[in-house]
Amino acid sequence: MFTQSKKAAPYKLSLNKQIFMNRDSWKKYGEYLEAKDLPSVVAHFEKKHNIKIIINGTTPFAQKFIQQNQQKQQLEINKLIDPNTKYVEFFERHWLYPGAMNDDRHHIGSLRHSRFFDVYDQIFAHIKPYLDEMGQLKKNLTSDQKLELNKVIASLRCKNIIDEDLESSIYEMEKIKQNVCLEKAQAIEEIKAIQKSLHSDEQVGYIFTNNTKTESEHFEVLIIQRETIIKPVQWNGEPNKSIHSHDFPQMQVASVQPLITVDHTIYKKVPLPQSTGIECGTLGLLYLKELLKENAKQMEEFTLSIPYYDDQDILRYLFFPSPQVLRYSQSSLFNKILVAALEPRDKDVELVHKDDKYKIKTLQNMLKETVRHPQATYKERSHANHALDELPFFRKQWLKDYKDIEAKRSLMDGDSCNFYLAYKSHHMQKLAHLEEEKADTQKLFLEP
Repeated sequence: MFTQSKKAAPYKLSLNKQIFMNRDSWKKYGEYLEAKDLPSVVAHFEKKHNIKIIINGTTPFAQKFIQQNQQKQQLEINKLIDPNTKYVEFFERHWLYPGAMNDDRHHIGSLRHSRFFDVYDQIFAHIKPYLDEMGQLKKNLTSDQKLELNKVIASLRCKNIIDEDLESSIYEMEKIKQNVCLEKAQAIEEIKAIQKSLHSDEQVGYIFTNNTKTESEHFEVLIIQRETIIKPVQWNGEPNKSIHSHDFPQMQVASVQPLITVDHTIYKKVPLPQSTGIECGTLGLLYLKELLKENAKQMEEFTLSIPYYDDQDILRYLFFPSPQVLRYSQSSLFNKILVAALEPRDKDVELVHKDDKYKIKTLQNMLKETVRHPQATYKERSHANHALDELPFFRKQWLKDYKDIEAKRSLMDGDSCNFYLAYKSHHMQKLAHLEEEKADTQKLFLEP
């Protein structure tokens, strides 16, 4: 059985970290980066570490997509401006059948929390011919029927309430139009264009903001190389908001899922380096900074690409991250699994974490399975054999650095998770706001 013990760390927290750990409000609520913060933080990292990070939508190639997205949004706004369509369009988007509820702030509902609660019955009685048996707007209304419904709504006594919400909705959509960036499919095309432009020894960071230039969203990061794409940190995001291995052939993904031998009778959630739901931007930027700085020294010396075949015999690539990035991991289990996977044995390692036991496949075993796999090509076997040859020295150097990293990280352990990432997120917020203040000050000096 494999266990990992902690020794007393020969390190002490800095004064700033001590202050942070004593401020419960910072730890409880955390801080997140918005898309508008990214240019300042990225510029700081690029200047300090001589690295290149591209925020999605900022290349000349992507401008056509942004224009398309703005035009698409304007078409939707036009429908809410046209006097012949605006009311029926507004109702098609926000009308709820009796008793229904949702998070849409403009919803026209019958429940007390709806702004239209007092006038819902009045509206319902007038538009009843256009509703189905459930009280929903009919899906198959003809153009003439929509024109009629538009006139009916325009004649309601509560029209002023509808107009106020309609104007508010248009204002919000105008803001969205100015804020649009790239959708996932468009970002993939931009990534491919960037990849084609790179030299053989060149690599850049990339940030996908999920179609926003300013707001908070789920952000993901990649490292783009001429021959491959690397996803250095994995999240469990929605399919249309996350970039997956099937989006790029031979993409390397840093996930511990292929390392865990799962007992299908007992479901265990696969751990991620981010435990909270708000610090994806900070975590991704820190990974890019660490892996790309010093001419990508960590990428060269402290990471491995592990080819393996999944349960469906599909060739995948595991990106085994550097120990340096694990200081930001909020999950001790995530880190323990990576350490266990380095054990020099061909059989699974049994890892104990709290009251749970996990069986972990070692890198050595995974690589040997790839060499023996009947579908493996000469190139894949050569890749796996080369990684096997490197593994003993890699293991020694990786664990040596990890020992120091974990000692520093453990000083910020909390009851629910490690707070090193939360501290760095707070630091990045301060950095972003400082850069904004500098920019505002410069504008003042430039004013006539």
